[in-house]
Amino acid sequence: MSVDTFPHQQLLQVARFNSKDITKIHQSHRPHNRLGFAYQLAFVRVHNRFPAQDPLEVIEALLTYVSVQLSIPAHLIQTYQQRRQTLVDHAGWNPVEWIIHKLVRLGDLPPRVLPEKLVLHG
Repeated sequence: MSVDTFPHQQLLQVARFNSKDITKIHQSHRPHNRLGFAYQLAFVRVHNRFPAQDPLEVIEALLTYVSVQLSIPAHLIQTYQQRRQTLVDHAGWNPVEWIIHKLVRLGDLPPRVLPEKLVLHG
């Protein structure tokens, strides 16, 4: 895990989930998938970029804050890291494309930001 230099108070403000976020996060059925999706959503909000994917760039303070908000043990990020690649492989996308797809489907990104080669699967 990496150490983040993002100020603690700003982390609490930027990475706090609202009720709309929680509803979207709970569309993932398993706890490790909810944690992984929520972590990446928070990471994008804090850093304005996606985390490195292979291996997943995990910042301990951010992961802890996300896990506390969801009442999901932080150690489940390890399960997410292992299973995430399987989900991405099945979809035929790289991890970043998969996250973009998920954010578009959930309404957090407009479809026009998608790369032309990315086709949304049902």
